[in-house]
Amino acid sequence: MCAFQAADLGAWQWDFEAGDARITPFLTQLYGIGGNVTSVPLSLLLKKVRAHERQQFIDAVNAARDRGGPFEIEFPILPGQGTVRWLRMRGHATRRTPTEGSRAFGVTFDVSELRGAAARLRQSERRYRELARSSGPLAWSANRDGEMQPIDGEWEEFTGLPSERLIGHEWMDLVHPEDRQRLNTKWSEALRELGVREANFRLRRADGAYRMMLARAVPMRDERGEFYEWFGTTIDVTDQRHAQAISEARNLRLAVAMKAASIVIVTLDLGSFVFSIERAGAPLHMTSTLAVELGYDDAMSRVHAQDRPILERGIRRLRRHHEEAVHFEVRIRLDDEEHWMSGSAALQRGNDGSADVIVASLSDVSERKRMEIALLDAAKRKDEFLAMLAHELRNPLAPLRTVVSLLRRGTSVSDADSLHATMERQITHLTRLVESF
Repeated sequence: MCAFQAADLGAWQWDFEAGDARITPFLTQLYGIGGNVTSVPLSLLLKKVRAHERQQFIDAVNAARDRGGPFEIEFPILPGQGTVRWLRMRGHATRRTPTEGSRAFGVTFDVSELRGAAARLRQSERRYRELARSSGPLAWSANRDGEMQPIDGEWEEFTGLPSERLIGHEWMDLVHPEDRQRLNTKWSEALRELGVREANFRLRRADGAYRMMLARAVPMRDERGEFYEWFGTTIDVTDQRHAQAISEARNLRLAVAMKAASIVIVTLDLGSFVFSIERAGAPLHMTSTLAVELGYDDAMSRVHAQDRPILERGIRRLRRHHEEAVHFEVRIRLDDEEHWMSGSAALQRGNDGSADVIVASLSDVSERKRMEIALLDAAKRKDEFLAMLAHELRNPLAPLRTVVSLLRRGTSVSDADSLHATMERQITHLTRLVESF
């Protein structure tokens, strides 16, 4: 009796002719029968079986009586209000003889926890399969040897092949010949090292087109850390790869254009007041852009002190919605060199219409500014030269005007000779001035 209790099972003996059963105390508790009884009517035990499974239980017991020998039945009982327990009965029935009625004896144990765990496992597996089926990727499992087992029918729909053609290693025939060896190598590494692996390869679809796929394999381990199977997903990434290629080509064209035009894109986040500065890479990296983030004060420190108010005034006007765009030309230090940058800045609003970021496109106009400064300098020198020339020309002109005035009044011969000498001297001086320029 103690051994039965320790094993959480109860023994019983039924007398079908007498209609009673002898049961151990464990079964008394399990069936929810009060008192320390050891003999109960069979009808009481039958009433404990859940109503819509009762007839099935009776039919199973009668079948065991008719054939005799061992039998096993699993059934639910209602030991108390709203409580359901599942029992497993293993017994042996004897046939009725002319001298003796039919009897049965055996043991019963509670399998409610086992059934609950099995139900939870089935539910978890259903959720797992439904998630794998509805999440988009082609899901699969594989044993330690890498033999694949597709999950549900997505593989059949994608490949156009029945499931038996995809089990094991047969699915490799659908991989593009140029990718097969590389994929085999990666899969062999994963099987050997039991680590997470990803691989890109082309897989033939039902219509014959090859699609670019991304496969991810994860080794599954039990609570002891022992590997027992692989779980994997295979996703069609053809469209993403195509979009990525288009984006990369666009970025290449942008980088080349930015390099050719010496364009710098500056973004000011009005939430964090962080500048993001993006420009084309160095000549050896023209296919990419270089980006750097700077705090507001750090970025402004790179702007020439005389030009800083211009930028700050423009930022304020944009933030306050006084203008949709501002234009400016400022000096900025880049790569330890001062560059003249000319550009425009515009405000981008968030979904709620609030000020979000300011985006500016700047062109390096340093060469043009150097030419302008050189032209201004040349014009200044020209003006200074003309002023000096005018001054030098005025010096001899004054004596000449005086001589002409005196000659008109009439003078003596001796005075005329002196005046002529003065004129000759001033004309010679003018001649030298003209010839020197």
